Amino acid sequence: MRRELIKAVLTVLALTLSASVRAQPAVDGDRPGCEMPSASDNANVLLLTIGGGEGLSTTTIATQEARVSTAIISIEPGPEPLYVVVSSEDAAIWRMQGAVNRVERIVFATLANEWRGTAPLPLAGVTGISPDRITFLKLPRCLQYFVDAPSIASAISAAMVKRYTGKAPAIIVGRVTAAEIVLPSGVFKTEWKGDLPDTIDKTSQSTVNAVLAYPAGIVEIEPATVTATAPTERYRILPGWFGLLQLERDGVVQWNRSRELIIRKQMRFPGGLYGSDSARFFLPRGVPEPEGISGHSCVYSEEKNAFIMGFSCSPRP
Repeated sequence: MRRELIKAVLTVLALTLSASVRAQPAVDGDRPGCEMPSASDNANVLLLTIGGGEGLSTTTIATQEARVSTAIISIEPGPEPLYVVVSSEDAAIWRMQGAVNRVERIVFATLANEWRGTAPLPLAGVTGISPDRITFLKLPRCLQYFVDAPSIASAISAAMVKRYTGKAPAIIVGRVTAAEIVLPSGVFKTEWKGDLPDTIDKTSQSTVNAVLAYPAGIVEIEPATVTATAPTERYRILPGWFGLLQLERDGVVQWNRSRELIIRKQMRFPGGLYGSDSARFFLPRGVPEPEGISGHSCVYSEEKNAFIMGFSCSPRP
């Protein structure tokens, strides 16, 4: 009897949840913070999705802790105006060039954000186009970053673009990263040639990792030229592996043969030490604990005989 009752309750619950899911449209009504201006009657609407740029910007947005990539968006000559929507995963500064006068509107959506109080601030910027033609979506999840079309994510994002612009977009699916995107043809150019350049020092693990992370290298961007979602400034120390490379060259950290970074002097962590840009640090006795945010990096203290920073850190097997 008890088993039958439980079965009946679970059946009702499943039917209720199923009906609830079916009742929720993929794109609902107005979403404050996700608004986009309408497109003109003769505009060609493009929805571009890409992870981020292959270059590392010398300028950051909002915070020194952000890892801001950069890439070029080149506009080809043509008769019809373009309405471009860029959906990216990473924080980025996009450098526009070419026939930029064709662009009646460019909209930026990004998943990368910095929390300010109780609200997320999307991190995006652009150079080379008049600010009056730029729209930054105010929320980080208005559009989804997707790697394939057709797909659920691409359909939901395209429906959102159509809802606000009044036109169904042509979808251009990008790479994880690119050095340059050519529009409207959708050509993606990369600086990654499939192997490390002969010109770099392959004995330096920081150099190798930095080049793998950003094949287009460090890109000089003047903060005053950037229109962004928040104030811009130069990095005091570059984020990620390029920042660790700076510290290595300054003698602040040194690699051991176990692929760990020994901290030799007082230091501050570079920003963005997350994911593939994280490292393992060894802090000898007598050396002050590092300042800043370690991200996903692990820091082992010889004096305390324990990991003092990092998530889920443990000795290598």
